[in-house]
Amino acid sequence: MVAALAVHVLNVETLPQFRSEEFSFQVKYGDRNSCLRCQTSRFSPQTTDKPVVSRLCKQKPASLPAAEVESLCLFRLYDPVLPVVRLSLQRASRSGIGTCTVGKVSTSIKHLKGRQVAELSLRGRDSKDEIGRVSVALEILWVKQQDLARSLMLAAAEEQKDAYMIPAATPTIAGSLVDDYAKCSIASDVSVQAPVLTGIACGV
Repeated sequence: MVAALAVHVLNVETLPQFRSEEFSFQVKYGDRNSCLRCQTSRFSPQTTDKPVVSRLCKQKPASLPAAEVESLCLFRLYDPVLPVVRLSLQRASRSGIGTCTVGKVSTSIKHLKGRQVAELSLRGRDSKDEIGRVSVALEILWVKQQDLARSLMLAAAEEQKDAYMIPAATPTIAGSLVDDYAKCSIASDVSVQAPVLTGIACGV
């Protein structure tokens, strides 16, 4: 069995000045000296016509830029790595070379049990003021190595240097993960059906 840390970045809300800008999150597992990294899909916060109540505006009605990120980063769990998850909100630098970090947030997973959903406050890189909020779901999964490899393939996961990322374009729901291509073939009995947790077939 393989222990994996699933970090599902659900959605984000930002201050008005970030509307329509293109961002991504760099998700890090571990501290500054020793960590694994994963980059989410890109997204662009937009406003809606319908007023909403936001904590960023002190509970006053407001329509703030928001975006559904829906990217899942999957890390191999390592004991030597400190049990902390850090997220950096990034955009392209003004020079057009590389990226710059706009905001950061971190949360501990030391006592993580089951699936935990948290709404975290994004703090500006320099001012430390709140510039947004991000919702994430955290979970430690125990999976069979062969089931994990098969599930990542079916979910079109993007292999990165330190992790795998399942993009927002790939639907991931709780239930059964089925290989539609196998179902359409003559050998329909080879289709994969396994319990799914945050989009990963666990094969329990």
